Amino acid sequence: MKEILIQIGSFLGVFVPLFGLLYNIRVDASRKLIEEFNFARSFLEEKEHLKNSFVIEKGYQAIAGSERFDIDVIKHLLDFPHPCRALKDYKISHTLFEEKKNSENRLVFKWLYRYKWCRYSLATFHFFKYWLSGIVTFYAVISPIFIPEFIVNFLNSLGVKPDQYLIVMLMFAIISLYWVITSVQSFAIYIRAYYLLEQEKQMLNYNK
Repeated sequence: MKEILIQIGSFLGVFVPLFGLLYNIRVDASRKLIEEFNFARSFLEEKEHLKNSFVIEKGYQAIAGSERFDIDVIKHLLDFPHPCRALKDYKISHTLFEEKKNSENRLVFKWLYRYKWCRYSLATFHFFKYWLSGIVTFYAVISPIFIPEFIVNFLNSLGVKPDQYLIVMLMFAIISLYWVITSVQSFAIYIRAYYLLEQEKQMLNYNK
């Protein structure tokens, strides 16, 4: 009985601080949302009375959460049906777009991404890269327990000795996990750009 209690205490000793950390993160996120709401309300209600262009520019940058974006683009995004989501989508996918709008009040893709087939091809590439990297990561994680024969044959073809299997699989795990993360991030850029354009279409139709 004493050993069981010690094990339970050890278990709680590991996970209780983790739960506390997650709770603090949630509280901080809620507090940040309240602060963003108060600032956005005060700035947008008072901006018509502000005369200093520096203060106005900094206000829009604070709302967007970045100094990289053109002020006219931020104003444009705030007119979207769902401006909060539009700003988040643009922050993730802005590398695909020119820094300014065009004369038709539309977001403009950089020359490399102006064709749908190009964007879809790149998104598909990152999806399959994620899928293949995930498979490699899975086999690398289970390698201490079980290594499939085809992987053993592959390692042997590379000249890897049996006592080096785990070290090589650990290297594969690190590299493939990095590819998984970067693939998800890259794929998300194209998805966010798609949703951003859909919102822009809605906004322009509303304004007709």
